[in-house]
Amino acid sequence: MSDEIDIAAVSRALQHVLEQSGRAILYDCRASKQTLAYAPDSAASPSGLLPAFLSAGDAVWREATGMSLGIEIATDPGTVLGYTVCSIRSHSFAIVLLSVMEAVEQAAQADSILVNDLGEVWRLAEDRMARAALAQASA
Repeated sequence: MSDEIDIAAVSRALQHVLEQSGRAILYDCRASKQTLAYAPDSAASPSGLLPAFLSAGDAVWREATGMSLGIEIATDPGTVLGYTVCSIRSHSFAIVLLSVMEAVEQAAQADSILVNDLGEVWRLAEDRMARAALAQASA
């Protein structure tokens, strides 16, 4: 059975991770056609960039274990990305945070984290899982 993880605690922990990394947190905004820089507290906010971080972390965890982190995200036009985090139903706060940290490392450059690249982490994990399922089905 899964327990609900405190979203605010995940947000604070991710904020700390982002602060400690010393990397710029950037987002290529299609609407404004600008690259926007975010402070760690804004980036880690449930109404900020946290949905992107959690979605990428979920893909990392699903690829490794076949199980979801239990992230529930809903559309919300009043937020940065148009999505907000509603709940995280997982067995472990540590697993959620470590999965997100791995996703960040996969997307990060030496001096920056381009949040848009978290989508690529997600896409590549999905592609690898689909190929593995096809290979297993044809074996």
